[in-house]
Amino acid sequence: MWSSVQRNHIIPPNIQKLKRVGLSLDTWFCLFSGFADIIGRRLGQHKIPYNHNKSVVGSIAMGCAGFLASLGFMSYFSSFGYVRGSWEMASGFLVVSLASALVESHPLSSWLDDNLIVPLTCGLVGSIVF
Repeated sequence: MWSSVQRNHIIPPNIQKLKRVGLSLDTWFCLFSGFADIIGRRLGQHKIPYNHNKSVVGSIAMGCAGFLASLGFMSYFSSFGYVRGSWEMASGFLVVSLASALVESHPLSSWLDDNLIVPLTCGLVGSIVF
């Protein structure tokens, strides 16, 4: 069985970058668009001024939950040596979380399916940040 040091020397750096982006994208795509919808419908009395279909609480819940889950996944996969957890990676997750929450709250997400544009945004921003 390979140790994490050996594994990280064999895998090229661009693959390491894809792991980080994929980790962030999986978190967003699988979980938090629906989470924002549930929280927004239950607790969202105040609508976003530029998009009356979305609530402030839903967007904040999406950003916070996505960031916390990304940190959880990072620590989980880091414990097995698949990724190296770091403050740089955590700050990248924060940027991806904020960008994804902003795109999800944009009026364009009502016209286009936000299940399409949020993962695309996550992948694009993640590939820039990481």
